Amino acid sequence: LREHCATLDFGSTRRSGTGALIAALERPNEADDGLVMAADRRLARPGSPQEAGYGHGAACVLVGRGPGLIAERLAHVSLACDFVDQYRETGTEFDYALEERWVRDEGYLAFLPNAIRLALERAAVTPTRVTHFIAPTAARISQSIARAAGLPEATVVADRFDACGDTGVPHPLLLLAECLERASPDDLIVVTGFGQGADAILLRACEGV
Repeated sequence: LREHCATLDFGSTRRSGTGALIAALERPNEADDGLVMAADRRLARPGSPQEAGYGHGAACVLVGRGPGLIAERLAHVSLACDFVDQYRETGTEFDYALEERWVRDEGYLAFLPNAIRLALERAAVTPTRVTHFIAPTAARISQSIARAAGLPEATVVADRFDACGDTGVPHPLLLLAECLERASPDDLIVVTGFGQGADAILLRACEGV
């Protein structure tokens, strides 16, 4: 990269990918194009449930303006909450994850539907108009989140857990890339991130898709 190029690091939460994307989308109109790169290397304790479910992965999103756009941001919401569902002790190699049902009910289902509703309200969009819904969770949990937010269950983008595992930070952007490959112009896409709070980004697919 050239010397006069702003670079920023985002970390310490699985929401880093969606947080970096929001930061890129909020740059001034005269700013150059921005490249959002999200990656995660998820190590798991041998024999743990996480060992079968985690995967390494990366995704990139180019953010810019002008002709050729494949999607545009209509609204976004970020909610912060000190909800710790996963952590790593100092000096240890593997994460400690809390009980799945508690994380689902008191985490995903408590924060993500609220963030989605607020983002849709900001854009004056009704939930039934959403075409695609992306959450960094298994499909069955994503469907529960969609129901809680009033989204049609058919909007849930099929998860990639079986193919590549839960890749953590880049997972929402991986699903977004997959979604855009089959989206049609004017489709509305909700992308969410989770980790010490929630992000919800409402996008509209453009002609370039």
